[in-house]
Amino acid sequence: MLREPGRLPILGIDTLCIQNGRRSTPDQVFLLGFRFSLSVFFCGCTRSFLLQAGSGIGPSIFWQWVNQTYNAAVNHYNGPKSGKEGENSINAQLTKAYVAAVGTSSALVIGFNQLLKRATRLPPVVGKSLGAVVPYIAVASAGAVNARLMKQESLDEGIVVKSADGEVLGESRVAAQTACDQVMATRIVLPAPILVLPPLIMARITKSFPSLAKRGPGNIAVQLAVIAGCLTVALPGAIALFPQTASLPVEKTETEIQQRAAELSKESGVPITEVFFNRGL
Repeated sequence: MLREPGRLPILGIDTLCIQNGRRSTPDQVFLLGFRFSLSVFFCGCTRSFLLQAGSGIGPSIFWQWVNQTYNAAVNHYNGPKSGKEGENSINAQLTKAYVAAVGTSSALVIGFNQLLKRATRLPPVVGKSLGAVVPYIAVASAGAVNARLMKQESLDEGIVVKSADGEVLGESRVAAQTACDQVMATRIVLPAPILVLPPLIMARITKSFPSLAKRGPGNIAVQLAVIAGCLTVALPGAIALFPQTASLPVEKTETEIQQRAAELSKESGVPITEVFFNRGL
């Protein structure tokens, strides 16, 4: 059962909006499987197939496409829903970010695999280790590109910043850039334990249990369990890497925001030294 909608301090965010993403029915999002609560299951499956694809360019590109398609769907169904014009703008952003993310991940997979094939002087162990991190590089880079493009409008127009008491001080492009940098860092950090640790853990497991070294139901089941465990730990950790309510010293914001903060400080007698804003996900 959903909790009653309320307001979060400082940001004044509708909690129902956070729980359901868009203001659509909860069942609609749940049936489509695009809630954040199902990320462990769906991301675990796609990450497993990405690792199973190995150095094969065709399978790697296919699963990169599946991964970015799922990410785009999550962004769409959990994104803000406004009027028709606003939703069209959001959908245009999603489409641009989706195409860029798929193109980035596919290009990196092809490029790195070609480089590794030509690097014949590398020791086999080094070549295999480098090949294992290609999926991570592709996913992390695509995630960063996706985040950057999705926040382009905010970077151009700024995001709302408030005082600790919830007073709106204006819209800041500096705050938007900070929020974008933090989200991009999160998108880069998140895939690391999911795509780098499982191969290392699986290597230890298959060394102890040689029967699991061959590709088959047993190997896939164990790999899924390892990825799910890593994802369960990594997802909350990556999201919590930066506080959801970010802050900046007033002096680092635009002049008009500093002036507004000075006016409110004079009226209330309480100095405003920091501004607060929602950094997004």
